[in-house]
Parts: sequence; structure tokens; C-alpha cells
Amino acid sequence: MRTRLCSAALAAALLFSVSALIAPPPALAVDETVVSTLEEARTIDPAIKKLTLRMGGLELLATLIERAPGIEDLHFSNPSNQVPTAAFPMLAKLPKLRTLRLTGDMFLYDEEFAAIGRLSQLTKLTMSLA
Repeated sequence: MRTRLCSAALAAALLFSVSALIAPPPALAVDETVVSTLEEARTIDPAIKKLTLRMGGLELLATLIERAPGIEDLHFSNPSNQVPTAAFPMLAKLPKLRTLRLTGDMFLYDEEFAAIGRLSQLTKLTMSLA
């Protein structure tokens, strides 16, 4: 009985070790700055490279662009499905923008896709409903 128990424990430890080698644990998420108010946008670090914008209107986006034009990775979150058409051409004012993630039901039409298509520096576009 004792031998079986030791064998079972050894097999479980070996299986755990092998599975850890095959599938390493995911890297810890880097803290990401979230901006959802004008006050947050006005006080954002101008050197910030990556952030999440919870859309709250064109003034919020304009303030963010003015304050931190060096953004490279923008997660554009739209929980209320209220993104004005004018928001997408404004993204052209972010000359270093490489990654754009759109979350929420954006209701994008040809004009919005055309504006995104004009972001020549963009290398990655991700869209999801949730």
C-alpha cells in the first residue's frame, strides 16, 4: 500500500513538472493606465506609451491626444457604444500609434474604417465586442 502511495505521489509530481515545462504560467499583466475622465486625461504623464481610454466624448480624446501625443498602444474601450465618428480621424494626431485595440460595439461604417486605414504607422488592429 505504501509503495503504491509513493508511486502515485511520484507520478503526480512528475506530471506536474512536465506540464509546467510544456505550458509555462502566463506572464504577469503589466499595470495599464486607464483614463475615463477629463481630470485623468489632464494629469496623464506626457511620456506614457500604453493606456486604456474608456471613451467619454471627443473632449476627453482631444485632451488625451494633446497631453500625450507619444502613445504607441491604445486600448479604445467603448462600454456605452457612444463613439462619435469624428473620434477616428483624431487618432491620426498620434504619430507613434502602432497598436489599436477597439473593445465594444463600435458601429463602424466606411468613414471610420477609412480613417483607421489612413493610420499608416499602425501595425496591429484588434477588435472585439467584449
